[in-house]
Amino acid sequence: MIWSWRILWEGDISSVFPSLSGIAPPLLPGWYAELKRLFAAGRERVLAESWERLLLDLERETAGVKRLGSDIFEFKDLVSLSKAKIKDIKKRGVVVIKNVLPEKEALSMKESLKEHIKRNSWAKVVAFPADSPAVYELYWSPWQRAARAYPSLIASQCFINSLWYSSLTPSIVDTSVSLPYADRFRICQPGDAGFALGARIDRGSVERWEDLDADHRDGAGSCGVWRSCQGWLSMSTTPPGEGTLLEFNNSTHPHLRLDDVMTHVPRISPGDYVFWNCDTIHSVDRSVLYIPAVPWTVESQAYVERQNEAERRGGLPGGFSRSTTPVYHSLAFPQTLYLPS
Repeated sequence: MIWSWRILWEGDISSVFPSLSGIAPPLLPGWYAELKRLFAAGRERVLAESWERLLLDLERETAGVKRLGSDIFEFKDLVSLSKAKIKDIKKRGVVVIKNVLPEKEALSMKESLKEHIKRNSWAKVVAFPADSPAVYELYWSPWQRAARAYPSLIASQCFINSLWYSSLTPSIVDTSVSLPYADRFRICQPGDAGFALGARIDRGSVERWEDLDADHRDGAGSCGVWRSCQGWLSMSTTPPGEGTLLEFNNSTHPHLRLDDVMTHVPRISPGDYVFWNCDTIHSVDRSVLYIPAVPWTVESQAYVERQNEAERRGGLPGGFSRSTTPVYHSLAFPQTLYLPS
C-alpha cells in the first residue's frame, strides 16, 4: 500500500467532524449494504453464533471494567512492568504513562505555545473554533518539534511499538523504531464547550471490509502512516470525569451497558502521556500535544521524508486540512518568528 502526498480538503479540524461543523455526514453508498450481504451469504448461522459469544464476553468484561474503573489504564514504571500488566495493556488498548515530561516543563511548554501565537498575531493562524480558538493548525513551532524529539517521549513510543509483533522482516516493519509525526495541538480555554468532539475512532470504519484495492486514503481524516497507537501529551490537569476513552451511544449500542462501562481515564497531570489503540472509541481531549507512536515501515518512512521537506519549507504536512487563506503553518523560522528572549 503506497500513500500519496496530498492536501485533502479546505478548512480546519471541524472539516472532518460533523459534531463540530454541524453538517450531517452523508449516508453510506448503497454498495456497503451489498458488501454486507455478500459477506454474510452462507455464513448467517456462524455470524449469529459469533454475536451471541460476543455478548457473553461483553457481560464478563463489563463486570471487570465496573470493578476496576480508571485503575485499568495507569502505569508509572514501564521498566518493571510484569508480563501480566503488559498483557492487560494489550487487552485494554489504552495506557496512561505518568511523568513522561516534568510537570513544570509541560506547563511551560503550554505557556510558550500561547505566547508564540500571541507574538505572531500578524500571521493569520487557522484555528477552531474561530471565535475562541482551541485547536491550532500549527505543526512546526519550536516547542512542538522539541516535544517530538524528547528522549522520554520517544522511549514511551518505542515501548508502545514493542507491544506489536510482525512476522515481516525489519526491512519492511521495524517496531523498535518510532518515527516523528507532525500533528496539531489543542489549548483548552476555561469553560470551553465549543470543541466537544463526538465519540469516534481513528482508524476507519466499514470501508475496511472492502476490496484491498479500494483507495480510501484520500478521504478526510485519513492518515499517511501506520500508528501503533494514537497519543497525546498532556499540558493540563484533567480529573476523572473530564475525559474518556470509551463512549458509544445508548440508542445504537444498548448491549454495551454504558452506565457500567463508561470509563474515564484517571487524573491526568501535565507531562503525562496517554496512548490508545486507533480502534478504541474515545471522546474528550484537553490541552494536549497530539503525538502518536509510529513504527518504522517503508511507507511511513517515505511519508516522514516528505514531511521533513514540508518542515523545511514551513509548509503543511500531508493529510491535514488546507486553509482557504494563506497561512504560516510554521511560525518557526527566524525571518517570520519573534522568539521570546
